[in-house]
Parts: sequence; structure tokens; C-alpha cells
Amino acid sequence: MKKLTKSYKKWLLHRARVEAKKPFRIRMRERKSHVVRAWYGGDIEEVVSENRPETPPLEICLSANTDETLKFISDWRNRFKSLLPSASGKTYNWFKNPKSLGRKRRISGYMDFGQISRFSTAPALVMTAEYDRLRTLMDDVPPTINLDEWKDPVFRRLYEMGFFEILGLTESVSERYFTSGDVRTMKIVSGTNSAELAEASQSILGLCDFLGEARQIQEDVEIALNNALSEAMINVSKHAYPNDHDFKFRHVGKWWVTASVDRGSRELTVVIYDQGASIPVTFAQKNWSQTVRDFLTSVLTSKPSFEFENDGTYIEGAMKPRSSQTGKAFRGLGLPEMKDLVDICGRGSLRIFSRGGECYYYAGRPLQRRSRDHSIGGTLIEWTLHLRGE
Repeated sequence: MKKLTKSYKKWLLHRARVEAKKPFRIRMRERKSHVVRAWYGGDIEEVVSENRPETPPLEICLSANTDETLKFISDWRNRFKSLLPSASGKTYNWFKNPKSLGRKRRISGYMDFGQISRFSTAPALVMTAEYDRLRTLMDDVPPTINLDEWKDPVFRRLYEMGFFEILGLTESVSERYFTSGDVRTMKIVSGTNSAELAEASQSILGLCDFLGEARQIQEDVEIALNNALSEAMINVSKHAYPNDHDFKFRHVGKWWVTASVDRGSRELTVVIYDQGASIPVTFAQKNWSQTVRDFLTSVLTSKPSFEFENDGTYIEGAMKPRSSQTGKAFRGLGLPEMKDLVDICGRGSLRIFSRGGECYYYAGRPLQRRSRDHSIGGTLIEWTLHLRGE
């Protein structure tokens, strides 16, 4: 082994003494600091992160990794105090300017998206909606860190959904995008009115062209699909954001929808999300039919052990036809129609998350419900249909 020179030994001792004189908190902060690449407003800049990155789940998927995914979404949302009603009108600076010339700007920390190996469509829609809310309320979004290290499948899905458009980075990253495989994802459509609703429906039906001419959807299924989508999104606009509800976070009164189609399995998956009051809140205030009243009375827990324990039960109640005293189905989300179309197609599923509740229906099987510890932050519908050809 090569021996150290006297001058190098002297320098090492000097550095150790200097380090030892620093307060412990400063030494720890400097060890955490590291240089990262920030994509912000179309520009790429090297900045210093003052802390190690937060690590998300490797697999963000509501089917394969439900609890961790819900916790990740909830924790991410709660990071932004700017979403609280008390923060209305306030601004936030993501960067800290250096104290001396020639040094890099600093950020307090970041979420390391480069660790994610799978980001399925439904949570990707929720995350995109959260960024859209930040952009709408603050006219700004956090910088994107080390984007060049994100895994290709994660990057491709988010790109197709329009995630980077919300970040203002489409032109900066477009060269990296390429189409691949039998799955295509639709760019997110969001809105509050009938014109945007029509755009969403047409985009979903247009996505089905990827199946090829020999695999066009049956006409009756196409009509039922369009009607169910229209019913769902119209009623989200009417019922998701009641004026008298005390929202924990500020909202922008929108719904978001995306879809993906798999040419191999001939499956269409439609995902709808809103940041509204949720089914457990709005349905609990309805005048129920006698059938639904009897069901809820027999199942609801009078003293829930955690906040969302009854949420799955309320969702199941909302899925029952003729659930109100007027004899009309609860049409806050058009859920009975969506469930019926799953049966018409013969294969498929309907999965609903609303606040902390979840209901899952698979064609021909009993409906399952449960409640979880973390809220989805509104209502999320994931609807999968098997599209048979003519």
C-alpha cells in the first residue's frame, strides 16, 4: 500500500480539526447536502439539496400495493401547506438563493421519483391532479429533480398522460419519449362543463381505435360506455363540491379522466378522479330508500375504531339501484350504470376509492368492500371493460 506523504497527513489532520469544531447539526446538514439536477420552467439547473431525498414505494399501484400507495399519496398531499385554506394568497419559493456569488441555489429536499419501478394509471392520475391543483392555486409547481434518472416505463406513462405538460416541461423532455408495446394511455382531460365532458368521451372512444379495425367496439357497448361516462362526470360536477362542505384542502372544482387500452387483452381501463367531499360524506346526507336504510343499519359501525371505518359501507350503499327515497338511483357518480356495463361486457371490474373507503366489483362475483387508514383525497373510479369486436 502506498504511504501517505507528510503534507497530505498534515492536511487530513487539519481538516479533521476544522470539522470537529463545527456544531453537530451543521456537520450532519452538510453530510446530507448533495448536488441534484432541477428541471424548472423548461430550464435545467444544478442545485444543492439540503437533505437526503424522501423515498417513495418502488411500486405505486392501487391493486398490487394498495396501502403503501395510499399512504404515499396522502403524505405527498400533506407536504404542501399552501393547499390549506389559511394559505390562500400566499406564495412559496422552492429555491433558496446562495449567500455568496458563484454558489448554487439550494432546495430543502425532494421526492426521489427515480426509485419508482412501476406507476400504474390510477395513482398517476391522482398525482397529476395534485400537481394541476398546485399550478392552478399557486401558478407554480415544485421543481422536478433528476428527471433523467426516472425509469422509462414510469416516464412514458406520465408523458402520455400529459403530466409534463402541467409541469411546463413537454419540450424539454419530448426527445426521450417513444411509443412501445400494446398499451396506449390517453392524455388527461379535465374540466367542469359539458364541452370538456364531450372532449373526454371522444378521446376515450378515439383511444379504442388502437385496437385496430377488426376489433372495433360493439355499438351497444359504445353507447352504454358513453352514457355511463357522461352520467359519472356530469354528476361529479353537480355533487362532488358542495358549498356547505368544510374542505381540508383548497380545491379547484374539477374532475380528471384518463384511459388506457391494451391491444393484447382487448381491455379498456377508464379512470376518473375528483378532489371532492367524497361519497361517504355526500351519500350519508341523502334520504335513503327503505332497502338502503335497512342495509346501512345492519352494517354500519356505531362506534368506529378509526375515522374511515364506515366509508366502504357508504360506497356499497351508493352502488345499489334506487338508493334514494325518490326511487331514483344515487347518481352522484353513475355507479349503478358502470357496474351494469361490466356485466354486459362479461369481463371487467369496477373499483371505487372514496375518502378512506373502497369497493371492488368483478364481473359475476360478489361485491367486496373495505375501509383503509388513508384517504384518496376525494373519489377515484377505476373501470375496466373487455371490449369484444363486432
